[in-house]
Parts: sequence; structure tokens; C-alpha cells
Amino acid sequence: MPKHPIQGIAGSKPQAKTGDDPQAAARERFEENTRLDRIYKEKRNAILDIKHKREAMELAIQREKLINKDLVIRQMQFLVIGMRQKLLHLPSRIGGRLHGVGGLSEAGVRTAANVSTEVVHEVLCEMADLPLKVTDPNWMQRLQELEDEAEED
Repeated sequence: MPKHPIQGIAGSKPQAKTGDDPQAAARERFEENTRLDRIYKEKRNAILDIKHKREAMELAIQREKLINKDLVIRQMQFLVIGMRQKLLHLPSRIGGRLHGVGGLSEAGVRTAANVSTEVVHEVLCEMADLPLKVTDPNWMQRLQELEDEAEED
């Protein structure tokens, strides 16, 4: 194989093939560079966002304005247990107080206690997934979605 594209002429360039279009090749390189630049900028911005959030969290920890997630969940569990016990005791307390009211029959007192039991169970069902709601970082978005759905209905 010869060392030079055109034999006997040192430093000569190979002849362009008839199918090569230098502008098309430049356009392809430009499009590829643009695509790679966009990917780079998206990743760079994501990394900068993470760094900003991490610095804000560290600053909040230093200022003692941020507490550990496990501690929050444990405190919430103790509060919910106490509320649950009081809510479950509520129907019997309502029935006992209404029992002494004059003019109410025994059936009326039982009906009031049963209605209050249903209401308490509805409240407890709503509170059942409270730990998930509390620890969900996207709770504002979910709340907005629920409000939008309620407005549509």
C-alpha cells in the first residue's frame, strides 16, 4: 500500500469522495455536540440542585432546626396511640352521658353511641396511613392533586 494517497507526491491530501458533503458532516457534528451539551447541562443542574439541598439541610441541622426522621416518626406514633385510645373510648363516654339525660330512650342512647362509633372508625381509617403521609416528601403535590380532584367532582 502506498504511503501517500497520490503516489509520488509527499504531503498530498486524499481526494474527496463524490458522496461526501462537508456541510452535512459539520451539521451532524453540531447536532451531536448540541445533544451532548444538553445532556451535560441537565446532569450538571441536577447535581447542583442536590448539592444546594444538601447544604441547606446541613445548615438547618447546625441551626438545630431539622431533626431526625426516625425521631419524628416515633414521636408521631406515641401521639397517635394516645389519640386512638381516646377516640375509641369516645362512644361509650357519649352513651354514658346521654343515658342520664331525661327524655332519651335506651334505644336513642344506643343509636347515638353507634353513630359516634362509626364516626370514630372513619377518623381512625383516615389516620391509618398517617405515618406514610407524614414521611412523604411530596405531600404538597399530593395535597394539590387531591384538591384538584375534589374541585372536578
